[in-house]
Amino acid sequence: MRVGGLLPSQTLKDRLLSINVTLNNGHSNDQLSLSFDDRPGVLGNSIHLPTQGKTIDIAMGYETYLTSMGRFQVNHISLDGSGSGRTLTVAATTDLMLTQKTQTWATTTIGAMVTKIAGEHGLIAKVSPVYQTQAISVVNQDNESDLAFLNRLAERYNAVCKPLAGNLLFMKKGQGTLPTGLPMLLPVSIRPQDIVQWSSELNEREDYSKVIACWLDWTKGAYQEVSAPAMLVPGLGKQNVYRLRHLYNTAGEAKAAAKAKFDELNRGDSTLSMTVIGNPDISAEGSIAVSGLRSGVNGRWIVKSATHSFSSGGYQTSIQAYMEPTALAI
Repeated sequence: MRVGGLLPSQTLKDRLLSINVTLNNGHSNDQLSLSFDDRPGVLGNSIHLPTQGKTIDIAMGYETYLTSMGRFQVNHISLDGSGSGRTLTVAATTDLMLTQKTQTWATTTIGAMVTKIAGEHGLIAKVSPVYQTQAISVVNQDNESDLAFLNRLAERYNAVCKPLAGNLLFMKKGQGTLPTGLPMLLPVSIRPQDIVQWSSELNEREDYSKVIACWLDWTKGAYQEVSAPAMLVPGLGKQNVYRLRHLYNTAGEAKAAAKAKFDELNRGDSTLSMTVIGNPDISAEGSIAVSGLRSGVNGRWIVKSATHSFSSGGYQTSIQAYMEPTALAI
C-alpha cells in the first residue's frame, strides 16, 4: 500500500484491520475500503485523516507475488466508536473522469477515440484488436463525462470500458485482463481445494436466433438491413428475431451493433457466487474455469465482479460470475 505515493508508517500498518478491493465491470467503478483500529495512541493522538482525493495504490497477493489492484482516490471517511474502541474506515474509488463534455466525434475509430481520451486523463489506452480499427462515422457526446460516453459506446459494441492501473481499457466482454491491465490469455483454474464456499443459480432464457439492424444508404436513398448471424441457424426450433430501433450511419456500424446485441441476448442467466483462497489474477470480465464440482457448474464462467479481502482471517477472493454464452457462427 502507498498513500500519496509514499509507504505508510509502521503505526498505520500496525493499525490496519482489513483491506477490501472490489473490481467491477465497466458499469461500476472499482472500490477500495480500508479499516483501521482508531484507538488513541499513548500520547492521546489519533490516526491522521487522509484528505479527499488522496491517492492510494494497492497491491495484493503473496510474499513473492504481488499484483497491483489499481490506484484509488479517497472519496469517503467514516468513524465509529463504542466502549471497546474506535474504527476508522476509508473508502476510495478509481478516477471517475467526471467533467461533462459536449462534442461530436466524426470519421474516426474506437481505437483513436479511446487513445485521445486516455491521453487527456494521463492514462494509457489499451483496446482489444477487434475494436482498434472499428470505424465510427459520427457519434455525439452530449453533456456526458468521458467515462459515461465510452461506457455508452461500449454497450453498443458488447464491450467493457474502465480505467485500471494507469490504463484505460476498452475490451470485449469476457475477454478479461489482469488487474495490471495486461490481457488474460487463459482462464483462472478453480478446483475444489481452492474453494471456501460456492452457490449457483442455473436458469435458462429464451434465446434469439437473429438480430436485425438498419442503416441509411445515402447512395441509394433507402434503408438497408443487416443481421447477425447472416441467416437463421437451422435446428434451433423456434426462431426468435430481435430488431434494433436505432438507425445506424453505415453498414459496418449496424453489423457491429447487431452482433453485440446478439451476444448480449444469448448470454445465459445462470450465475455463480464463490469464495476462494485469495488469487490476485481474478479480475472483473476475466474468466474462470471451474472443475471437480458437478455438471451445470463445471466449465468456463465470466467474472462480473471480484472482491479481494485481506484481514486477520487471511486473504480471500469473492466472485460473482455468469455463464459464458455458447457462441454461434456470425
